[in-house]
Amino acid sequence: MNPKSFHLVGGIVLALVGLLGLLGVLDSVFGDLSYMVYLIVGIIAMIGSFVFPMGLQKIVALLIGIIALLLGLYNLFLSGDAFLGMNLGNSAAGVLDLIVGIWALLSVKGKPATMGGGMPSSM
Repeated sequence: MNPKSFHLVGGIVLALVGLLGLLGVLDSVFGDLSYMVYLIVGIIAMIGSFVFPMGLQKIVALLIGIIALLLGLYNLFLSGDAFLGMNLGNSAAGVLDLIVGIWALLSVKGKPATMGGGMPSSM
């Protein structure tokens, strides 16, 4: 996986979680502000997968990874209350943040996408 794939697929996942949460489908598991953050980050990530140059995609994926890991660790080990309006006392939110953080950091180390099909050309 590379940053472009992370931004596209991860953006879809985050936007979907945010949208479903704001529509009330997820029973306010994470808190309304968390859903709004997931939706906004997801949309930016999806747009960024097509607009941002590869260098910026790596930087954004690295930032998302670090922030998500820190929030996930805070949520799982230190929190019991809301933090800036986000329900960080929920282990499901912590697990999601940890998964997204690890996924983002692994994507930074991934190989860049190639433009060609992968079939060697013979001349």
